[in-house]
Amino acid sequence: MRITSQMLYKNSRLSSAILGNAMLGKIGGSRSGMLTSPLQGSSTRPVSKYDTTLKNALGSRLKSYTGIGGSAESLRGAASALSSKAEGNVFDKARESESTDELLRQAKTMVNGYNDTMRGLKGSSEMSNSVYNDMLGNAVKENSKALSEIGISVGRDNSLSIDEKKFQSAGIDKIEQTLGKGSGLTDRLSFVSEYVSRNAAANATRSLSTMGYGSGGGYLSTNYLSGLLGGGYNFFI
Repeated sequence: MRITSQMLYKNSRLSSAILGNAMLGKIGGSRSGMLTSPLQGSSTRPVSKYDTTLKNALGSRLKSYTGIGGSAESLRGAASALSSKAEGNVFDKARESESTDELLRQAKTMVNGYNDTMRGLKGSSEMSNSVYNDMLGNAVKENSKALSEIGISVGRDNSLSIDEKKFQSAGIDKIEQTLGKGSGLTDRLSFVSEYVSRNAAANATRSLSTMGYGSGGGYLSTNYLSGLLGGGYNFFI
């Protein structure tokens, strides 16, 4: 059986979601100041300054990874919809309805998802995220002229902005030529953002396992980690 990148992507998301939720358990278990000790099973102990530091570190990392992952998913969804070659895609429906409203909605989602993803990647110190940042930035920079003709501007920092009136007045054919199937741009954005999302999910789960040490020197239990986190990370489900 031929394994496609889409199949790998779906399996990766499912696996990371299952692992993430399994590790987090029921988040926010104890909020009374007493948490399950990682070394003593069901016994409790006061939360130490170390616990607070660890909670902040874990929370910061997870917020960063889930933020990047969520933004990348938004970008990927819009780019995939615009580049779809399936019958009845957004451009077929736009011609049928003689309206560019849905095209504008997808383009705005793509622009916002792209900008949010780029901000997250730039704020990361990881080498892989730096590479993804360059790949996304180069994709829009190389298509800046075509994008400007449909009202999407590329800034000096490679951020995107959209002029809604110019976009809608460009016409369906011109928009499809720039963002639709065969244009290359949205295919590239969809491809890269898929890997950004997968990498963010992997790093989110890895941060829990690699940082999981308690003040007693032992690995943190699932319940202990859940209590420390005390937040609602859902790993993009």
